Amino acid sequence: LKPSWLEVSFCRAHSQEVAHPSRYRGHQHRLHRLQRRRQGLLTRAKPSLQMSSQQPRRLGVLRSAPSLALLLGILPGVAAAGGPEWYKNEYEYNFVEMLVLMAMILLALGFETLWHHTTHKAEHSYRYGQIESVVVAAKTHERESPFGCVENLQLVRELTNRTGGEFMTLGFLAAVVYFSRQAGGFYALAKVTASSDWAYPVTAYDWLHMAEDVHMKLFVAMVLYFVLTQRLVAGAVHRIRLWEYCRLKRTVPDLDKVSAVPNLAVSDDDVAEHALWRMYFMGKMVRWRQKSPAIFERLISTLNLDGDGADADVKFYKLLDNDLSFSAYLAVSVEHGVRDSIQVHQSTWLVLLVLQAFFALLHRFAFVPLPDVKFALAVVVVLCICIMRYLIHRTRRLMDQRASDDMAEAASACTISMSASTTTGTASSTLTRASSLPTWVQDGGGAAALDGQGVVQRLLRRCRETHRTEIAIMRVLQVVLFLISYLFSRTILDFKDWEANFGFALLSTLLYLGGFAVLAYDLPRSVPLFLGVMALPPYMTYKQFKVFGALLLQNQAAHDTVWDTTPDCARDAAWAAAAEPQVALPQEGEALMEITV
Repeated sequence: LKPSWLEVSFCRAHSQEVAHPSRYRGHQHRLHRLQRRRQGLLTRAKPSLQMSSQQPRRLGVLRSAPSLALLLGILPGVAAAGGPEWYKNEYEYNFVEMLVLMAMILLALGFETLWHHTTHKAEHSYRYGQIESVVVAAKTHERESPFGCVENLQLVRELTNRTGGEFMTLGFLAAVVYFSRQAGGFYALAKVTASSDWAYPVTAYDWLHMAEDVHMKLFVAMVLYFVLTQRLVAGAVHRIRLWEYCRLKRTVPDLDKVSAVPNLAVSDDDVAEHALWRMYFMGKMVRWRQKSPAIFERLISTLNLDGDGADADVKFYKLLDNDLSFSAYLAVSVEHGVRDSIQVHQSTWLVLLVLQAFFALLHRFAFVPLPDVKFALAVVVVLCICIMRYLIHRTRRLMDQRASDDMAEAASACTISMSASTTTGTASSTLTRASSLPTWVQDGGGAAALDGQGVVQRLLRRCRETHRTEIAIMRVLQVVLFLISYLFSRTILDFKDWEANFGFALLSTLLYLGGFAVLAYDLPRSVPLFLGVMALPPYMTYKQFKVFGALLLQNQAAHDTVWDTTPDCARDAAWAAAAEPQVALPQEGEALMEITV
């Protein structure tokens, strides 16, 4: 029997026993185990070897199964066939695992950048009729919107395309592993790390096993992440559909009689909440125009409104009431936030790489195993969900407060002024409707309210207007969910742990399943509402303001459709009809009086 790679490595480590005692003890342990395995195979295969000595040398070893087992037993790398045995502690394996995972993510990021550039060029490639469409658009559109055009997204289609692209990226990584093996890349890695004092994979087969192990864990982690993303997309689509139905419920009188409309089981509370959100948004936009008129200058000029008049706020509020499709604005905001979670932005991958480098340093110098990080990740997930829940609750409470103020104002919104002439004996009654602008909007203070703000408040307001804080929170949530998915995949695929400690592995898997069930239940309910709340002032950014302006101009251009207008004449007629029966004419000789309806 020729000396195996383990015996040669043991002889090499024996000469370095003083310098590296830990590596020497590890090699000694592995050598003794290999010798015991060989001794057992030799004992069981002794009759077969005696029989094979009478046969030709090139065929004798292959004529019996025990001899073949002996041959496989002395092949190099068989010690690693059952799993990586080149490490003593788990943090040593985790350190190398993080290095391989970082390399794979860098390769995936480069491939995705190239693929995105190729698909972008393909989407904007030439098709027949493109030149004619540009000419027709230039002749027919008399006024072009300075805010561009806004289109809604199909989130299910976005998720399907992204899932297919991600699996193609994983296939590219599998090809890289295959060609690296064929080109001798793993042999080069084993040669480079052979002289290191840290526990690295010893042979090329160990490196190949590590690469395949990390690749499979990454595949399962992406599957788990996209399961959570699919739940998020389902919740967002349901919320957007509900907002559209509430809008149609407000504008189309006989919506329930239209058979083509699907039954969404929308309650009256949902319709009332949507109306409350709409009124709150319109009031906040008027307040924002009072504080920052320069931002609205271009929009006001495009809408042909007089922004300096005494009733400019009332006109702007009425314009929003007539032409604003609030549900479309909320839908666009939620769709773009969810699409960012689907696409996994490059900044998210960079943050993942930085965190993995930090984990690698923890494994290398602090000797912290990777499973111990899961508690910190769980805390971050709970913190993100609590922040979203708090902002939703805070905004709803503020809306309820504004609604109570509006209800108190509604008691004096319509006044009936009546006068009687004692000389002529004639009576006249006039119905005058008060301003439709809410009181809390009229008392906003305009630009004077900014003078009372401190430096910190102004900086925070400027930061909110220029940066989308909800996208930052969503990307932090992406990073943590991906890392938790990877830890879950490690627990599922750790077959040696299942064999050694089945009860603990089963308990860990059940805990992960429970956490994923909670996330699958809460994310579809919290995230769409959170993105909708963050689209309202004061969290509204300049980018979202451009979306608001584009939708306002689009709806004004389509003002002739029934669901894009609010019938003010019919509303005023209904108002007058409701007030008429309550008018009591004054008797002769009574003074001027006002009766509140």
